Amino acid sequence: YQHNPFANPKHPTKAEVDAWQTIAINHVRAMVGFTAPAYQMKPNKCLFIRAQWSEEKARTRMWDADYEGTCEGTTNPHCGATFLPSVEDQQPYVAPAGLESCKKGQGGSEGIFASMSKIPWSIKWSRPFCWALGAEGFWGGHTAPWYRRSEF
Repeated sequence: YQHNPFANPKHPTKAEVDAWQTIAINHVRAMVGFTAPAYQMKPNKCLFIRAQWSEEKARTRMWDADYEGTCEGTTNPHCGATFLPSVEDQQPYVAPAGLESCKKGQGGSEGIFASMSKIPWSIKWSRPFCWALGAEGFWGGHTAPWYRRSEF
């Protein structure tokens, strides 16, 4: 490999997966000529953390007692996407990442594309990309992370 991102391909670390996603997204962008510095993808800690909160709000009841609304029983695949805990409740997540808080207006992040857990990372990553591109085309809403956002 030109880029071998995983020390142990069967058990990659979160940091290794994040680094690999940066390489992969920038490669996809280069295939369509998006190579200028403005198009280079960069990881954003708050977007990762907000994706986790989104998943927790959508798939668990851990936030329901303290925050209005629930995703229990909904068929809305975006339920929880805009959820943002108070600054106080964010601390167990943001402090270890070296952040004070995450705010709205930094873009959204859901992480809702599902794939099987026992398939290679390359397939796990490419299935949602191919689905979004095939179903919505280059300018579709779900292709924004691959082509139009500078951070993930």
